[in-house]
Amino acid sequence: VFIDSMREIGWVEGRHFFIEGLYAEGLIDRLPALATELVQRRVDLIITVGTPPTTAARDATTTIPIVFAYVSDAAAMGFAKSLAHPGGNLTGQGGQAAAMHAKGLELLKAALPHASRVAMTFAPGLAPHAIFRAEVEPAAFKLGLTLVPVEMRGAEDVDAAFAAMARAKVDAVLFLRHPILFVQTARLARLAIEQRLPAMAPFVEMTGAG
Repeated sequence: VFIDSMREIGWVEGRHFFIEGLYAEGLIDRLPALATELVQRRVDLIITVGTPPTTAARDATTTIPIVFAYVSDAAAMGFAKSLAHPGGNLTGQGGQAAAMHAKGLELLKAALPHASRVAMTFAPGLAPHAIFRAEVEPAAFKLGLTLVPVEMRGAEDVDAAFAAMARAKVDAVLFLRHPILFVQTARLARLAIEQRLPAMAPFVEMTGAG
């Protein structure tokens, strides 16, 4: 989308600008080093997707402009002083993820009216997840649902997470936004299908995976 939009205003990749793409492959611990590497390459602009990479970029530079997308709450995470007067070297869009998770839970209940227990994946220590849970937990209470928090920090936790869901006999699972959803998409979909576990996910790629 970024490349197509740039082309619409007359900027062609490879002619007017070049992209230095670095990927953490879902491993959040890699992000600070990758952000530092981009600063060392003296790029003119850093684009980030999600709260963890935006945090790493913010901590790596106060001078290179940073454009972010899909952050949980720009002001609460310290990316902007306020939405009206952000200041600093960061700008972008975000802030709806928590409400979207709550809406997702509502849609899940509508699709499964007899559901009573829903697993919710989360990563302890990941700041956005605290914000998400603050929205989702009251929504679950209003819907008469029991949330079953299941830890899923990285790829090594996926099998254990689904085993925990099976033991808890949940009716469905709500995936909170996390980089692992992009790199473990097929695996997560396969396990959900094997356990006949309806899932609500924040990214269309997971729907495409099954």
